[in-house]
Amino acid sequence: MISSLAEKFFLGAFLFILFSASCRLSVISQPATVSTANGTGPIYEISAGRSWQGTGIRLRSGETIQIQFISGEIQDGEAVIRGSTGAGWACDDKDCCEPMPFEQRDALIGRVGDNFFLIGDQNEIPSPADGELQLRINDCDAGLFDNSGSFKIRISH
Repeated sequence: MISSLAEKFFLGAFLFILFSASCRLSVISQPATVSTANGTGPIYEISAGRSWQGTGIRLRSGETIQIQFISGEIQDGEAVIRGSTGAGWACDDKDCCEPMPFEQRDALIGRVGDNFFLIGDQNEIPSPADGELQLRINDCDAGLFDNSGSFKIRISH
């Protein structure tokens, strides 16, 4: 039984630190699965059920990267999405929970630093900033639990 005010304070502080650390873990980039194959660059597998996935590719602002969709399909709840362009609709409201609410839900998106950009079916994309290229699908963090499948893409720069 917790009896003293000091014990209650330390328990509360401990729980706060534990909760804060677990919240921060959800925004840390997880690495994408990488394989090598014949072609002009490694193949990255981007999981539909994970948040931002690091590629290990460091870009400079304005540097152009080439991204090629290779294969894959994802499932978001009951919807099956074949290809990296998305589900065919966007929330179109700044208060929506997707990282890019004005772009199609479940489209392939990227970020470098705090700069988000649509990848979809584009082939060449200029980096908006210096930093690591991270990828994910355009779905709410809270909605990733019912997603499955992955996209395989080739990246060269």
